[in-house]
Amino acid sequence: MSEYEHDDVLWSAVDSYRADTDPLIRPTGTAAAYATVRHRKRARSVGVAASALVAVLVGGVAISALGGPGPTGPTPGNTAGTSPTASPSPTTDPSPLPVATGGALHGLADAVLDLPARKVSGEDCPTGPKQFRDGKAGAKVWIDSAVQTDLDADGTPEQVALIYCRPGEIPLGQVVAFRRDRDGFTTLGVVVQVETPLALPPQQTPMTVERITKLAGDSSGEIQVEVGNLETTYSDLSGGPIGLYQWRSYRWNGSAFAQSGGSPSFMADTDLVPQNAVLSRPDVSPISGGGTQVEVRVTVERVSSALAPVTVLVSVANAPGVTVVGEAASAPRVAGETCAEGAQQWVRCDADRGHPYAFFTFRLTLPAGMTISELRRDLGDSWIYVRIGDQELARLAATL
Repeated sequence: MSEYEHDDVLWSAVDSYRADTDPLIRPTGTAAAYATVRHRKRARSVGVAASALVAVLVGGVAISALGGPGPTGPTPGNTAGTSPTASPSPTTDPSPLPVATGGALHGLADAVLDLPARKVSGEDCPTGPKQFRDGKAGAKVWIDSAVQTDLDADGTPEQVALIYCRPGEIPLGQVVAFRRDRDGFTTLGVVVQVETPLALPPQQTPMTVERITKLAGDSSGEIQVEVGNLETTYSDLSGGPIGLYQWRSYRWNGSAFAQSGGSPSFMADTDLVPQNAVLSRPDVSPISGGGTQVEVRVTVERVSSALAPVTVLVSVANAPGVTVVGEAASAPRVAGETCAEGAQQWVRCDADRGHPYAFFTFRLTLPAGMTISELRRDLGDSWIYVRIGDQELARLAATL
């Protein structure tokens, strides 16, 4: 088995796990590796800058942490320099149609395709006319899937393909539209592609499209693409599903592709979705056997119980030996339901959609001999993730 085939098996396993638990993947490696070949392993270092979204406690008073102003004019991951005319609102999965994943790929599998330049690893991924054989162009470029639909409403269908290039550890996705002509295919344009990250987490929520995993289409000429933020590319699953995946829709506007549906950003715009996340003062108490328990409570206030579901994820994977459990309730200081989704070092809780408030309680168990100072050092500034639907509302850290 070749190196790439071995990697394909590994990434298939990762995607399979993510399909069941919507997981994450956490990094190790340096910023330089992340910015170039994009190796995504796990960083155990915890000397990180404070996030603009971190809620801290001052003198024991709970501070409300909002997600901050969202993008005023959403520019989805590569729309060929254009923005949609209206801000798409968050949606659920668009129930996309099946795609062709083998055979002729709507004629693209053995065609000469003019590949557009890539924003990431452009020097390592081929551009220009390339001959494909059985869906592959060389050792590191291949067509993952394809759909066929009438993009420009002229009565003739066009072809759209999710094309991967693997310059390093992880394949980089680019969705490209093609039009048939007498000699084969001409390139219509890029629908969306992986972009260069704007900032490293946890300094801010990653906003750019860092992973493209699925492609679908419908008879209306709209293209659906599943995209992920930076944290969906990490290769260690131990920290839980901190990565965000979204289905976004795109349409051809006559000169370029623009986002037409789905969440416009990985960060929730609190002007459009006015909700608060409040972190209470942690309770610290000794437990039998010499260990320590830290109880942290998160309250999310919603203007309407009919809004998108609220999810809180706590990940303590950077703190060796620490375990976490959680529960959710519809009223404060009332026993709630234990959050069943999780592992030793992460837990994810969903709120009851029938109430305007959501209350979450998380209990961290420290092993004997571990101090609160050591826990604070290991966890860093972002280990509580508050989500509204498929967007992030805030990242929080308690002052321990």
